Amino acid sequence: MRARPVVILAGLCVGLIFVVWLQIRSYLQDGYNVLPLVYIDFVKGDTFSNPLDIMALAERVSVSQNGSYVFISVLTATKFHDARLSRMFVSWMQTVEPKQLHIITDGKHDMWTQALANAGITVIFSNCPRDRRKSRRMMCCKGGTQFEQWYRAKEAGEVYKWYCHFDDDVYVNTRALYELVERYNAEKDHYLGNWKQMSARAYHNKDRICQERASGLSKYSERKRDDYRYANGPAYCISASLMVRLEKYLRGKNFEENCIKADVDMDDILPGLIIEGVLGVEITHIPELSDNFYTAPVDDLAWYKRKATVTTGKIHLSSPKFHGRDRLLMYHCLLYPHLSWCK
Repeated sequence: MRARPVVILAGLCVGLIFVVWLQIRSYLQDGYNVLPLVYIDFVKGDTFSNPLDIMALAERVSVSQNGSYVFISVLTATKFHDARLSRMFVSWMQTVEPKQLHIITDGKHDMWTQALANAGITVIFSNCPRDRRKSRRMMCCKGGTQFEQWYRAKEAGEVYKWYCHFDDDVYVNTRALYELVERYNAEKDHYLGNWKQMSARAYHNKDRICQERASGLSKYSERKRDDYRYANGPAYCISASLMVRLEKYLRGKNFEENCIKADVDMDDILPGLIIEGVLGVEITHIPELSDNFYTAPVDDLAWYKRKATVTTGKIHLSSPKFHGRDRLLMYHCLLYPHLSWCK
């Protein structure tokens, strides 16, 4: 009988180890070479039982006051909050004014989203379907929620010249981003991104949207070709002038409805389909904005500093401090080596 508590305790320990192993495996399978922050010695060699303690390490970095006219929208999901939101907050989000940041996610408030909200960052819960069998509808719904926030901000009197979308696995080099958009006139129609060719199916399905132009939709460009392009998902920016023209196509429910009509596979395809195929505005190819298909050099510091965005999984840097375990924080320290936890 005395052995029973020992057996129970041993069983609980095995169960806990199994749960920890499952979480570690999920992070590795998600393309990260890092572990959840609660399981590693983070930055100064400390281990935190409360993930929010990590955010206390954040240090503000002054980049440019002229960048406040850029509306920054980040698309994420609940399952990525502790792996991605924490790192974004500690790193590049410290170079942006909180009011510029708009996080679109699903689910409900947790420790991460509450901490972001407490810092003055706008967190929006999309209330979109989370059924994996309806993943296309979910992505299109969240895309509409992203664009909706821009138009609501403008109606509230906020002054923005650019709308920029970023995925949650992207590091944003805000200094390079601001220098990039300043090269273009936001009062003209500009669609900036690292383009990818659209499928012929998506191109032909644009007609399903254009058939309704009698009810107010603009006539699309009559170019007879199958090579319309879109900015591949991780990063793209749209000028304020073009955002005005896009409102009836991409705001809120309009985005989701047009996504269904065009039968596109991903939410990042629809803006390109409307911009190039319907409005006749060509994308401007921007190599400094990352896509999902490039190969990054190893330890080429000048290359990394030029990039406006870099996908976390594409960062190949060496650091004796981080030992390759957290590429996003390593990149942040490359740009801002004066930070206390980078020294």
